[in-house]
Amino acid sequence: MNNVYHLGINLGHDRSAAIVVDGEIKVAIQQERLDRSKHSLGYLNQFMGDNTKIQLPWESIHYCLNELGIGFEQLGSITANMPGTDYSADILKKALPQNTIDKIQVIPSHHLSHAYTAYWPSGFDKSLILSIDATGSTHRHKTESYSLYQANGNSIELLHSECIDSHLAELSTLGFLYEYITKKADFTTRLSDVLEVPEAGKLMGLASYGKHQKKWTKWFTKKKGSLRVDVASYDIFLEVEALSKLYDQGEGKAYLRPYIVDLA
Repeated sequence: MNNVYHLGINLGHDRSAAIVVDGEIKVAIQQERLDRSKHSLGYLNQFMGDNTKIQLPWESIHYCLNELGIGFEQLGSITANMPGTDYSADILKKALPQNTIDKIQVIPSHHLSHAYTAYWPSGFDKSLILSIDATGSTHRHKTESYSLYQANGNSIELLHSECIDSHLAELSTLGFLYEYITKKADFTTRLSDVLEVPEAGKLMGLASYGKHQKKWTKWFTKKKGSLRVDVASYDIFLEVEALSKLYDQGEGKAYLRPYIVDLA
C-alpha cells in the first residue's frame, strides 16, 4: 500500500510547513529557520498587512518535499491555515501547479486546527481542549475568541465557541486582551513601521513574579451552568489606562514596573 502524504501549511505569523503520513508527522520546519527572517510573516513590501497577498513559505514546502524525496504529484492533500478571514484556498490556487488544485482542502475553524494540534500528539484517549487566540476564524462578521472542545478517540466535538463581532475583535477577544498587556510590557518584535509581533510567552513568564491586587476590577466572570466567560473589555482598557496614569513614570524597562508585573 502506497503512503498518502498530506502537506500542511501555516500562513499566519511564523509561517511553516509539515507533511503527515498515516497520522505521523514525518517532517516539519518553520520558514524563519530557512530565510532567517524573524517570524517570517510573508508580506511583500508593497502589500504590507494585506492577508490576501501573503506569500507561501516556499522554502519550507520544498524542504519538506525534498526531505521525503517526493513531488507535489504524490501529495494526497494540501491544506493551509490562517487566522481571521481565511484566504488560504485562493492563495494556494494562484500559487500551486494547476495539476494539484483538486488536492486543496480547507480547515473549517482556526481554533479547531489548534485543538487537533494539541490533541493528536498528546497521546491522550480523551481530553477537554481550550483554544484561545488573538484571532480565530472569521465567518459572517463574527470572529472566534475562545472555543472549548471535548475529544474522545478520533473525534473532537465542539462544546462551546465564543464569537465576537469581527470589527470589535481587537478590543474584545481574550487573545487580543492578552496581546494588549504584552505590548504594555513592551514584549514585542517590531518587523516594520506598521507590523509588530507580541511575544506572549514572555508575558506568561513575567506573570509568575506578579501578585494579586484585590482592589482591581474582576475582569472575567462566569455564570453557573454556562460555559461562557464574560470579558469586561472596556473596563479593562479603562483600568489599565488609569494604572498607567497613576504609576507609570516612563522610566526604565516597562516589564520591570511593578504594576505591569501585576497586570501580567
